[in-house]
Amino acid sequence: MLGCFSMVLGKHCSKCQAAEALPYTHMCRPCYNARMNNYMTERYYRRRAAAIKELGGHCAKCRSRAGLEIDHIDRTLKQYSISKILASAPEARYQQELKKCQLLCRRHHKAKSSKEQSVSHGTGLTGRKNCRCELCRPLKNAYIREWKKKKRLQQLTTGA
Repeated sequence: MLGCFSMVLGKHCSKCQAAEALPYTHMCRPCYNARMNNYMTERYYRRRAAAIKELGGHCAKCRSRAGLEIDHIDRTLKQYSISKILASAPEARYQQELKKCQLLCRRHHKAKSSKEQSVSHGTGLTGRKNCRCELCRPLKNAYIREWKKKKRLQQLTTGA
């Protein structure tokens, strides 16, 4: 009970002097959140700069140093989005994922990603997106028929 009493009477935020400080931080919630936001942002940019330096500091295709982006060499081996784990992941996990990456300028990264994600005519589940050619149309029609069948079954089983 003494701990609660002292916390109520004596703990003020060390930043803004608010009456309610969080336990173990000596800060109120808004000051703590602002401090953590600043810390995570700085950590992100510090790790990103270190990653760029570690990966060579230039585009793997054209050796440009402008507009660099971190890209997974083989996207099938990707476990985490590198931009998401730069600030939050432990160092070991971040380094493990970084080993699977390369630096590309924005132009080459966009071209590589577009090539990896595109589907040629008549292939894939539904063919090319927004294509109505003779190869893609039957795939799209079959996909829509299956989708509608599943939806009807789902409505029957749920009673909706």
